[in-house]
Amino acid sequence: MTERIYYLDALRGILMMGGVLLHAGYVASSGHTWLVSGSGGSIAAYFMVEIIHYFRMPAFFVVSGFFCLMTLHKYGTEKFLSVRLKRIVIPTITTALTLNLLQRIFLDELNSKAFSLRSYFLEGQWDSHLWFLVYLFFYFILAALFYALTPLWLVKRITAFAIPSPKAMAYGMLLALPCFTLVLQGIDSTVVSLTYDIGGVIDTYQFLYYIQFFIVGYWLYSHPGVMDAMVRIDLWKLVLTIAVGVGAYALWGGGETHLRVAIAEYTRMLWVWAAVALCLGLFRRYANGGGKTLRYLSEASYTVYLFHHFLVVLIAAVLLHVSTNPLILLLVTSASAFSIALAIHHFVVRRFDWAAYLFNGKVNCQKQPVSLMIAAQ
Repeated sequence: MTERIYYLDALRGILMMGGVLLHAGYVASSGHTWLVSGSGGSIAAYFMVEIIHYFRMPAFFVVSGFFCLMTLHKYGTEKFLSVRLKRIVIPTITTALTLNLLQRIFLDELNSKAFSLRSYFLEGQWDSHLWFLVYLFFYFILAALFYALTPLWLVKRITAFAIPSPKAMAYGMLLALPCFTLVLQGIDSTVVSLTYDIGGVIDTYQFLYYIQFFIVGYWLYSHPGVMDAMVRIDLWKLVLTIAVGVGAYALWGGGETHLRVAIAEYTRMLWVWAAVALCLGLFRRYANGGGKTLRYLSEASYTVYLFHHFLVVLIAAVLLHVSTNPLILLLVTSASAFSIALAIHHFVVRRFDWAAYLFNGKVNCQKQPVSLMIAAQ
């Protein structure tokens, strides 16, 4: 299974560019305090942000894990890691030294604070929206080490193991996977704290939380029957699962008892996993044709993501002097940031090798194998 998988390619790109809407939503939200926020805000924007936040990064890490093992199988550990270094580290360093640095200087000036280069680097202020690239970098290293150190006979035995009912396995996974977060939360609250801040860049609990999605994606590649069953689950069943989770949370998720806390966390994660499966199913059904527009957006998604954050901050800061209407803030900020970032990709990154290398970690957007593009992003 090393051919181009159009719907996962498209899903990865849309999830990345969803960051534009997410961060613009923070500006217009009534329940979130962000880098730039207006007075008041919209409850609709608040719920939009919450919904996007629930499924976006989990789905992204599932796709990344899937393509991680795909590229390991195709290119081997050495080439896999060399591509990762370029595709993740170079754009991360470039963005940290340019866009995010300018953003921090601008925000400190906006808030009448003295900019500190020492704090910028030592306290992790450079990280900003790049945190997931840092996580991916370490996930890829761990995956490559696992792949390289696992005996070949064991790999063949695991991948050759036939799951009698892939469909039942897919449903069972949706119901069982929320338990991982329950265990993680239980260990963190009752056994030993799993929450540590490493350089202002890595939150260890968050790192462990997201790795579950990466591992599941990694595993799904080696079991295509289950993957196929997962993306073909009836959409109405997934919606019903989410609805049941919402109902269970409303009835039993409140309160402070351990049981109620566990029910709340299980139902929350049930929503998350059902939403991830829903994303996979929707894109498998409606975005598997590999149209030119989707291919172009997928190619541009890395650039759009890297540039959008600073653009959202700048545009929102200017708009707040003109209007505090949440709808105007959301629409104008997201549309403007997306359009400018897309134009930068089209007219600069796509055309100049130096720009493609600095912001995409490669020299030609048209010649890079798509599987490498997806896993790196």
